[in-house]
Amino acid sequence: MVHEIKRGRKMEMYGITDGKEGGRMPRRRIGRSCLFGFAIVVGSMIAAAVADETIEFNADKPTLDRWNYPFNQTPGVRELASIWGATIPEEPNGFSPDFDNRDAQFHVGFATDESIPTDLGPESYHITEAVVTIMIGTNNTFRYDPTYDIWQSYLPVNHPDFIPDDTTGRPMELYGVGFRNGFDALSYTETTAYSTISPFGKFVRTTYAMDFDAQGEPRDVSNNIDEMFDPSPFAIGQTDTVAPGAFVPQLTVFTFTIDVEDELIQNYLRESLDLGIVHFMFSSLHAASDPADNGDFSSTYPEILTKENLFVMAGLADASQLSLTVEIIDDPGDPGVIGDLNGDGVVNVFDLLLLLEQWGVCADPENCPADLDGSGTVNVFDLLILLENWG
Repeated sequence: MVHEIKRGRKMEMYGITDGKEGGRMPRRRIGRSCLFGFAIVVGSMIAAAVADETIEFNADKPTLDRWNYPFNQTPGVRELASIWGATIPEEPNGFSPDFDNRDAQFHVGFATDESIPTDLGPESYHITEAVVTIMIGTNNTFRYDPTYDIWQSYLPVNHPDFIPDDTTGRPMELYGVGFRNGFDALSYTETTAYSTISPFGKFVRTTYAMDFDAQGEPRDVSNNIDEMFDPSPFAIGQTDTVAPGAFVPQLTVFTFTIDVEDELIQNYLRESLDLGIVHFMFSSLHAASDPADNGDFSSTYPEILTKENLFVMAGLADASQLSLTVEIIDDPGDPGVIGDLNGDGVVNVFDLLLLLEQWGVCADPENCPADLDGSGTVNVFDLLILLENWG
Protein backbone atom coordinates (compact mmCIF):
# COMPACT_ATOMS: atom_id res chain seq x y z
CA MET A 1 0.00 0.00 0.00
CA VAL A 2 1.30 3.43 -0.88
CA HIS A 3 0.49 6.36 1.37
CA GLU A 4 1.37 9.75 -0.06
CA ILE A 5 1.50 12.25 2.77
CA LYS A 6 1.81 15.97 2.29
CA ARG A 7 1.91 17.92 5.52
CA GLY A 8 1.78 21.66 5.80
CA ARG A 9 0.05 24.56 7.42
CA LYS A 10 -3.08 25.61 5.66
CA MET A 11 -5.58 28.39 6.17
CA GLU A 12 -8.72 28.31 4.04
CA MET A 13 -12.47 28.21 4.01
CA TYR A 14 -14.32 25.26 2.57
CA GLY A 15 -16.47 25.63 -0.53
CA ILE A 16 -19.93 24.09 -0.78
CA THR A 17 -21.09 22.26 -3.89
CA ASP A 18 -24.67 22.02 -5.02
CA GLY A 19 -24.69 18.20 -4.87
CA LYS A 20 -26.10 17.78 -8.40
CA GLU A 21 -22.97 16.57 -10.12
CA GLY A 22 -22.13 12.90 -10.26
CA GLY A 23 -25.67 11.58 -10.14
CA ARG A 24 -25.93 11.87 -6.38
CA MET A 25 -29.16 11.77 -4.47
CA PRO A 26 -30.38 15.09 -3.02
CA ARG A 27 -29.59 15.36 0.69
CA ARG A 28 -30.09 17.44 3.76
CA ARG A 29 -28.29 20.62 2.76
CA ILE A 30 -27.60 24.12 3.91
CA GLY A 31 -29.86 26.42 1.88
CA ARG A 32 -28.42 28.63 -0.84
CA SER A 33 -29.06 32.32 -1.17
CA CYS A 34 -27.39 35.50 -2.25
CA LEU A 35 -26.01 35.71 1.28
CA PHE A 36 -23.59 32.92 0.41
CA GLY A 37 -21.25 35.34 -1.30
CA PHE A 38 -21.30 37.59 1.74
CA ALA A 39 -20.50 34.62 3.95
CA ILE A 40 -17.44 33.74 1.91
CA VAL A 41 -16.18 37.34 1.98
CA VAL A 42 -16.59 37.59 5.75
CA GLY A 43 -15.20 34.10 6.27
CA SER A 44 -12.14 34.87 4.13
CA MET A 45 -11.30 37.88 6.26
CA ILE A 46 -11.22 35.87 9.46
CA ALA A 47 -9.97 32.53 8.15
CA ALA A 48 -6.48 33.34 9.38
CA ALA A 49 -7.74 32.59 12.87
CA VAL A 50 -7.80 28.88 12.05
CA ALA A 51 -4.64 26.98 11.10
CA ASP A 52 -4.95 23.31 10.14
CA GLU A 53 -2.54 20.53 9.27
CA THR A 54 -3.38 18.98 5.92
CA ILE A 55 -2.76 15.32 5.09
CA GLU A 56 -3.12 13.87 1.60
CA PHE A 57 -3.78 10.14 2.01
CA ASN A 58 -3.59 7.81 -0.99
CA ALA A 59 -3.96 4.03 -0.77
CA ASP A 60 -3.34 2.03 -3.96
CA LYS A 61 -5.15 -1.01 -2.57
CA PRO A 62 -7.41 -1.81 0.38
CA THR A 63 -6.27 -3.38 3.61
CA LEU A 64 -9.19 -5.78 3.30
CA ASP A 65 -11.64 -6.59 0.53
CA ARG A 66 -14.33 -9.20 0.80
CA TRP A 67 -17.08 -10.40 -1.52
CA ASN A 68 -19.99 -10.16 0.89
CA TYR A 69 -22.20 -12.97 -0.40
CA PRO A 70 -23.78 -15.83 1.59
CA PHE A 71 -22.17 -18.62 -0.42
CA ASN A 72 -18.71 -17.18 -0.99
CA GLN A 73 -16.42 -20.17 -0.46
CA THR A 74 -13.22 -18.12 -0.76
CA PRO A 75 -13.69 -15.13 1.57
CA GLY A 76 -10.88 -12.61 1.32
CA VAL A 77 -9.05 -14.25 -1.58
CA ARG A 78 -11.56 -14.19 -4.43
CA GLU A 79 -10.26 -12.39 -7.55
CA LEU A 80 -13.58 -10.76 -8.49
CA ALA A 81 -16.38 -9.35 -6.37
CA SER A 82 -19.76 -9.07 -8.04
CA ILE A 83 -22.62 -6.90 -6.83
CA TRP A 84 -26.24 -7.70 -7.58
CA GLY A 85 -29.75 -8.01 -6.21
CA ALA A 86 -31.57 -11.26 -5.37
CA THR A 87 -34.05 -10.78 -8.17
CA ILE A 88 -36.82 -13.32 -8.80
CA PRO A 89 -39.32 -11.88 -11.31
CA GLU A 90 -42.08 -14.24 -10.17
CA GLU A 91 -42.08 -12.88 -6.61
CA PRO A 92 -44.60 -10.11 -5.79
CA ASN A 93 -41.95 -7.40 -5.49
CA GLY A 94 -39.45 -9.07 -7.81
CA PHE A 95 -37.01 -10.13 -5.08
CA SER A 96 -36.31 -13.34 -3.18
CA PRO A 97 -37.99 -13.81 0.21
CA ASP A 98 -34.96 -15.80 1.40
CA PHE A 99 -32.11 -13.32 0.96
CA ASP A 100 -31.42 -9.62 1.27
CA ASN A 101 -32.56 -7.58 -1.72
CA ARG A 102 -28.94 -6.45 -2.07
CA ASP A 103 -27.68 -10.00 -2.04
CA ALA A 104 -24.09 -9.70 -3.28
CA GLN A 105 -22.20 -6.74 -1.82
CA PHE A 106 -18.49 -5.85 -1.81
CA HIS A 107 -16.81 -4.74 1.41
CA VAL A 108 -13.52 -2.83 1.38
CA GLY A 109 -11.55 -1.36 4.26
CA PHE A 110 -8.57 1.00 4.26
CA ALA A 111 -6.32 1.28 7.31
CA THR A 112 -5.33 4.91 7.82
CA ASP A 113 -3.56 4.77 11.17
CA GLU A 114 -0.01 4.72 9.76
CA SER A 115 -0.58 8.00 7.94
CA ILE A 116 -3.29 9.86 9.83
CA PRO A 117 -3.02 10.16 13.63
CA THR A 118 -5.74 8.37 15.58
CA ASP A 119 -7.53 8.96 18.88
CA LEU A 120 -7.67 12.74 18.51
CA GLY A 121 -11.45 12.76 18.80
CA PRO A 122 -13.72 12.82 15.72
CA GLU A 123 -14.08 16.59 15.94
CA SER A 124 -10.35 16.98 15.21
CA TYR A 125 -10.72 15.76 11.62
CA HIS A 126 -12.26 17.59 8.69
CA ILE A 127 -12.40 15.69 5.41
CA THR A 128 -12.43 18.02 2.43
CA GLU A 129 -12.24 15.33 -0.24
CA ALA A 130 -12.81 11.57 -0.32
CA VAL A 131 -12.66 9.53 -3.53
CA VAL A 132 -12.81 5.77 -4.05
CA THR A 133 -11.99 4.15 -7.40
CA ILE A 134 -12.56 0.64 -8.68
CA MET A 135 -11.75 -1.26 -11.87
CA ILE A 136 -14.22 -3.55 -13.65
CA GLY A 137 -13.05 -7.13 -14.20
CA THR A 138 -15.42 -8.37 -16.91
CA ASN A 139 -16.16 -7.20 -20.44
CA ASN A 140 -19.48 -5.77 -21.63
CA THR A 141 -21.69 -7.53 -19.08
CA PHE A 142 -23.65 -4.51 -17.83
CA ARG A 143 -24.64 -1.05 -19.00
CA TYR A 144 -23.42 2.20 -17.48
CA ASP A 145 -25.95 4.22 -15.49
CA PRO A 146 -24.54 7.30 -13.73
CA THR A 147 -27.80 8.22 -12.00
CA TYR A 148 -29.73 7.02 -8.98
CA ASP A 149 -32.78 4.80 -9.67
CA ILE A 150 -35.77 5.04 -7.34
CA TRP A 151 -36.87 1.88 -5.54
CA GLN A 152 -40.19 1.66 -7.43
CA SER A 153 -38.28 1.22 -10.71
CA TYR A 154 -37.03 -2.19 -9.52
CA LEU A 155 -40.54 -3.60 -9.04
CA PRO A 156 -42.18 -5.91 -11.60
CA VAL A 157 -43.94 -3.96 -14.34
CA ASN A 158 -47.31 -5.33 -13.21
CA HIS A 159 -46.81 -4.14 -9.62
CA PRO A 160 -49.20 -1.30 -8.70
CA ASP A 161 -46.31 0.83 -7.38
CA PHE A 162 -44.04 0.30 -10.39
CA ILE A 163 -42.50 3.46 -11.87
CA PRO A 164 -40.40 2.98 -15.02
CA ASP A 165 -36.79 4.10 -15.00
CA ASP A 166 -36.03 6.77 -17.58
CA THR A 167 -32.41 5.68 -18.07
CA THR A 168 -30.79 2.49 -19.36
CA GLY A 169 -28.86 0.37 -16.88
CA ARG A 170 -28.55 0.39 -13.11
CA PRO A 171 -26.12 2.36 -10.93
CA MET A 172 -23.30 1.12 -8.76
CA GLU A 173 -23.60 2.69 -5.31
CA LEU A 174 -21.17 3.24 -2.45
CA TYR A 175 -22.27 3.19 1.20
CA GLY A 176 -20.83 3.10 4.66
CA VAL A 177 -20.63 -0.18 6.54
CA GLY A 178 -22.69 -1.35 9.48
CA PHE A 179 -21.72 -4.24 11.76
CA ARG A 180 -23.61 -6.87 13.73
CA ASN A 181 -23.11 -10.35 15.20
CA GLY A 182 -20.60 -9.03 17.75
CA PHE A 183 -18.17 -7.48 15.27
CA ASP A 184 -17.14 -3.86 14.79
CA ALA A 185 -14.89 -1.77 12.57
CA LEU A 186 -11.73 -2.94 14.35
CA SER A 187 -12.49 -6.63 14.94
CA TYR A 188 -13.83 -7.45 11.47
CA THR A 189 -11.44 -9.09 8.97
CA GLU A 190 -11.89 -10.14 5.36
CA THR A 191 -12.22 -13.78 6.46
CA THR A 192 -14.85 -13.13 9.13
CA ALA A 193 -17.95 -15.30 8.74
CA TYR A 194 -20.62 -13.88 6.44
CA SER A 195 -23.06 -14.53 9.27
CA THR A 196 -22.90 -16.21 12.66
CA ILE A 197 -26.55 -17.17 12.23
CA SER A 198 -27.17 -18.63 8.77
CA PRO A 199 -26.40 -17.93 5.11
CA PHE A 200 -30.16 -17.80 4.59
CA GLY A 201 -32.43 -15.02 5.71
CA LYS A 202 -32.58 -11.25 5.75
CA PHE A 203 -30.69 -8.95 8.12
CA VAL A 204 -28.25 -11.69 9.15
CA ARG A 205 -25.04 -10.67 7.36
CA THR A 206 -22.22 -9.52 9.63
CA THR A 207 -21.50 -6.38 7.60
CA TYR A 208 -23.96 -4.52 5.42
CA ALA A 209 -24.38 -1.44 3.26
CA MET A 210 -25.41 1.41 5.55
CA ASP A 211 -26.72 4.95 5.19
CA PHE A 212 -28.47 7.30 7.62
CA ASP A 213 -32.22 7.77 7.94
CA ALA A 214 -34.10 11.06 8.24
CA GLN A 215 -33.35 11.15 11.98
CA GLY A 216 -29.63 10.67 11.35
CA GLU A 217 -29.61 7.08 12.64
CA PRO A 218 -27.53 4.37 10.89
CA ARG A 219 -29.70 2.16 8.69
CA ASP A 220 -29.20 -1.16 6.91
CA VAL A 221 -30.18 -0.54 3.27
CA SER A 222 -29.88 -4.18 2.19
CA ASN A 223 -33.66 -4.58 1.90
CA ASN A 224 -34.81 -1.16 0.76
CA ILE A 225 -37.17 -2.66 -1.83
CA ASP A 226 -38.95 -4.74 0.82
CA GLU A 227 -39.05 -1.72 3.13
CA MET A 228 -40.04 0.66 0.32
CA PHE A 229 -37.55 3.49 0.79
CA ASP A 230 -34.84 5.22 -1.20
CA PRO A 231 -31.46 5.05 0.52
CA SER A 232 -28.88 7.84 0.31
CA PRO A 233 -25.67 6.50 -1.22
CA PHE A 234 -22.40 8.07 -0.18
CA ALA A 235 -21.60 8.20 -3.92
CA ILE A 236 -22.63 6.76 -7.29
CA GLY A 237 -20.00 5.35 -9.65
CA GLN A 238 -18.99 7.61 -12.54
CA THR A 239 -16.77 7.18 -15.58
CA ASP A 240 -16.00 9.46 -18.49
CA THR A 241 -14.86 6.66 -20.80
CA VAL A 242 -18.28 5.06 -21.36
CA ALA A 243 -21.45 6.74 -22.59
CA PRO A 244 -24.52 6.38 -20.36
CA GLY A 245 -26.49 3.34 -21.44
CA ALA A 246 -23.53 1.70 -23.20
CA PHE A 247 -21.90 -1.58 -22.20
CA VAL A 248 -18.92 -1.25 -19.86
CA PRO A 249 -15.61 -2.70 -21.14
CA GLN A 250 -13.19 -4.66 -19.00
CA LEU A 251 -10.75 -2.56 -16.91
CA THR A 252 -12.99 0.50 -16.99
CA VAL A 253 -12.26 2.73 -13.98
CA PHE A 254 -15.20 4.00 -11.95
CA THR A 255 -14.85 6.92 -9.55
CA PHE A 256 -16.97 7.39 -6.44
CA THR A 257 -16.68 10.96 -5.17
CA ILE A 258 -18.05 10.85 -1.64
CA ASP A 259 -20.40 13.60 -0.55
CA VAL A 260 -18.28 15.02 2.28
CA GLU A 261 -20.58 18.05 2.49
CA ASP A 262 -23.24 15.80 4.00
CA GLU A 263 -22.83 16.24 7.75
CA LEU A 264 -23.68 12.61 8.55
CA ILE A 265 -21.18 11.25 6.03
CA GLN A 266 -18.58 13.72 7.29
CA ASN A 267 -19.11 12.42 10.83
CA TYR A 268 -18.87 8.81 9.62
CA LEU A 269 -15.50 9.55 8.05
CA ARG A 270 -14.32 11.48 11.11
CA GLU A 271 -15.16 8.61 13.43
CA SER A 272 -13.46 6.17 11.06
CA LEU A 273 -10.23 8.18 10.97
CA ASP A 274 -10.28 8.43 14.75
CA LEU A 275 -10.35 4.61 14.84
CA GLY A 276 -7.74 4.26 12.09
CA ILE A 277 -9.73 2.40 9.42
CA VAL A 278 -12.40 3.43 6.92
CA HIS A 279 -14.91 0.86 5.68
CA PHE A 280 -17.06 1.11 2.54
CA MET A 281 -19.60 -1.18 0.87
CA PHE A 282 -20.28 -1.35 -2.86
CA SER A 283 -23.82 -2.38 -3.73
CA SER A 284 -26.19 -2.52 -6.65
CA LEU A 285 -29.57 -3.96 -7.55
CA HIS A 286 -28.56 -5.30 -10.95
CA ALA A 287 -30.50 -8.43 -11.78
CA ALA A 288 -28.73 -11.61 -10.74
CA SER A 289 -29.48 -13.06 -14.18
CA ASP A 290 -30.89 -11.86 -17.46
CA PRO A 291 -34.64 -12.70 -17.57
CA ALA A 292 -34.20 -13.62 -21.23
CA ASP A 293 -31.77 -16.35 -20.16
CA ASN A 294 -34.40 -18.10 -18.02
CA GLY A 295 -32.52 -17.55 -14.77
CA ASP A 296 -29.28 -19.24 -15.70
CA PHE A 297 -27.21 -16.62 -13.82
CA SER A 298 -25.41 -15.33 -16.90
CA SER A 299 -23.41 -12.29 -15.87
CA THR A 300 -25.43 -9.10 -16.26
CA TYR A 301 -23.96 -7.27 -13.28
CA PRO A 302 -20.69 -5.54 -12.32
CA GLU A 303 -17.70 -7.59 -11.20
CA ILE A 304 -14.96 -5.63 -9.49
CA LEU A 305 -11.26 -6.48 -9.29
CA THR A 306 -9.99 -7.32 -5.81
CA LYS A 307 -6.45 -6.96 -4.49
CA GLU A 308 -5.99 -10.72 -4.96
CA ASN A 309 -6.69 -10.57 -8.70
CA LEU A 310 -3.75 -11.84 -10.75
CA PHE A 311 -3.81 -8.79 -13.03
CA VAL A 312 -3.63 -6.55 -9.96
CA MET A 313 -0.83 -8.56 -8.39
CA ALA A 314 1.11 -8.37 -11.67
CA GLY A 315 0.72 -4.60 -11.79
CA LEU A 316 -1.48 -4.69 -14.89
CA ALA A 317 -4.67 -3.49 -13.20
CA ASP A 318 -5.79 -1.83 -9.99
CA ALA A 319 -7.72 -2.91 -6.94
CA SER A 320 -9.98 -0.48 -5.09
CA GLN A 321 -8.19 2.73 -4.16
CA LEU A 322 -8.90 5.53 -1.71
CA SER A 323 -7.72 9.13 -1.64
CA LEU A 324 -8.51 11.52 1.20
CA THR A 325 -7.71 15.13 1.93
CA VAL A 326 -7.91 15.56 5.69
CA GLU A 327 -7.44 18.64 7.81
CA ILE A 328 -6.32 18.03 11.37
CA ILE A 329 -7.78 20.72 13.58
CA ASP A 330 -5.22 21.59 16.23
CA ASP A 331 -7.79 22.94 18.67
CA PRO A 332 -11.34 21.84 17.82
CA GLY A 333 -12.63 24.09 20.56
CA ASP A 334 -15.32 23.62 23.14
CA PRO A 335 -18.22 21.61 21.62
CA GLY A 336 -20.56 23.91 23.54
CA VAL A 337 -18.95 27.16 22.43
CA ILE A 338 -21.28 30.02 21.59
CA GLY A 339 -21.78 30.29 17.84
CA ASP A 340 -21.24 26.58 17.09
CA LEU A 341 -24.66 26.24 15.50
CA ASN A 342 -24.09 22.84 13.87
CA GLY A 343 -22.47 21.28 16.95
CA ASP A 344 -19.24 20.16 15.28
CA GLY A 345 -17.04 21.81 17.92
CA VAL A 346 -15.82 24.56 15.58
CA VAL A 347 -17.26 27.97 14.77
CA ASN A 348 -16.66 28.40 11.05
CA VAL A 349 -18.28 29.28 7.74
CA PHE A 350 -20.90 26.54 8.10
CA ASP A 351 -22.16 28.16 11.30
CA LEU A 352 -22.04 31.54 9.59
CA LEU A 353 -24.26 30.23 6.79
CA LEU A 354 -26.74 28.84 9.30
CA LEU A 355 -26.90 32.20 11.05
CA LEU A 356 -27.49 34.04 7.78
CA GLU A 357 -30.27 31.60 6.83
CA GLN A 358 -32.14 32.54 10.02
CA TRP A 359 -31.58 36.29 9.60
CA GLY A 360 -34.47 38.43 10.78
CA VAL A 361 -37.23 38.04 13.34
CA CYS A 362 -37.33 34.54 14.83
CA ALA A 363 -40.48 32.64 13.88
CA ASP A 364 -40.18 30.74 17.16
CA PRO A 365 -38.09 32.65 19.72
CA GLU A 366 -37.86 29.51 21.89
CA ASN A 367 -36.29 27.58 19.02
CA CYS A 368 -34.03 30.06 17.25
CA PRO A 369 -30.43 28.87 17.78
CA ALA A 370 -28.91 31.68 15.71
CA ASP A 371 -30.38 34.27 18.09
CA LEU A 372 -27.23 34.27 20.18
CA ASP A 373 -28.12 37.28 22.31
CA GLY A 374 -31.70 36.15 22.97
CA SER A 375 -33.26 39.29 21.50
CA GLY A 376 -35.79 37.43 19.35
CA THR A 377 -34.12 38.66 16.17
CA VAL A 378 -31.09 37.36 14.32
CA ASN A 379 -29.13 40.45 13.35
CA VAL A 380 -25.71 42.05 13.25
CA PHE A 381 -25.25 41.69 17.01
CA ASP A 382 -25.57 37.91 16.71
CA LEU A 383 -23.16 37.99 13.78
CA LEU A 384 -20.60 39.82 15.91
CA ILE A 385 -20.97 37.26 18.71
CA LEU A 386 -20.37 34.44 16.25
CA LEU A 387 -17.28 36.14 14.81
CA GLU A 388 -15.89 36.73 18.30
CA ASN A 389 -15.96 32.95 18.88
CA TRP A 390 -14.56 32.00 15.46
CA GLY A 391 -12.33 28.96 15.41
